[in-house]
Amino acid sequence: MATTVCSTPMTVEGNVRISDYWKGTMKKLICNTTDKAFLSRLRSSILLSMLVLLCAASGASATERSKIGVYASAVVYNSPVYDSVAVVEFPFGMNRNQFDFFRPDSVDSSWYGRVFAQVDLYDEDGWVIDSASTYFSLKVSDSAEAAFEDYMVFDKLALTVKPGTYAARVTVIDVVSKRDGEYFLSEILVAPSQRDRLELAGVQTAFRISYAGPDYDGPNQRLLRNGYLVIPNPTGTYADSDSIIYIFGEVYN
Repeated sequence: MATTVCSTPMTVEGNVRISDYWKGTMKKLICNTTDKAFLSRLRSSILLSMLVLLCAASGASATERSKIGVYASAVVYNSPVYDSVAVVEFPFGMNRNQFDFFRPDSVDSSWYGRVFAQVDLYDEDGWVIDSASTYFSLKVSDSAEAAFEDYMVFDKLALTVKPGTYAARVTVIDVVSKRDGEYFLSEILVAPSQRDRLELAGVQTAFRISYAGPDYDGPNQRLLRNGYLVIPNPTGTYADSDSIIYIFGEVYN
C-alpha cells in the first residue's frame, strides 16, 4: 500500500528548510560538545530511531502479504422468465489454507473456520446501488488438514439488476483472524433479454460439473444451477494437471 508523504519543505523560523535546520543543529551539537558519552547516547538514539522506522516498514509489508487471495467473476443470466431484469451471479474462490481455524471445545474434535463474503454493485457513476452477503463455516478434522495446499473453497452471491453497465467488488473476510481480500470487476454488461430468438447466457468455465438432481441436500447447495452442481473456475485458469475443461451455459427461447 502506497503512503503519501507531504512533499512541501517544512520551515522553521521563516524560510529555513527543516532539513537544513536539522543539519545545522546536529553540527552545532557535535562541534560544541566534548562529552563522548553524550555522542554515544546520541548515536544510540539515531540507531534506535532507524530500527523503529525499519520495523514499521516491515510491518506494513507483512500486512500487505497477509491479504487473502480472492478470485471472482460475474455471470449474467438474462432469461426472459425474469422479465425486465437479469440475475447476475458472482462465483468466487480462495485457497482454504489462507484462513485461521480453531477448535471450539474439547467435546468436538473438529476445527472450524469462519468466512464472511459480500459483493457491492456500482453504477456507472461509481455509486453503490446494491449488495449481497453471506456467512459460512469451514470444517476440517485437524490443523494439519487446514494447512493443506491447493484446496480451494468456492461459493457465490447473486443480485437482480436491470439492463446496464456495472462494476462490482467482492470482499472476503476471515472472521477469525480479521484478515480480508477483495476482487474488483471493472465492467459487467447486462443486456436485455431476447424473446424473438435463441440466446445463450450464463456461460462460465468450471472445474467440475455433475448432475445432482432435484433432491440434492449435500454441501455447496448455492452452487446448484438447474439440477447441476457447478464448481466454478472464476478466472478460467487451469493447471497442467487439469485434463478436462468444463463449460456451463443456458439457452433461452
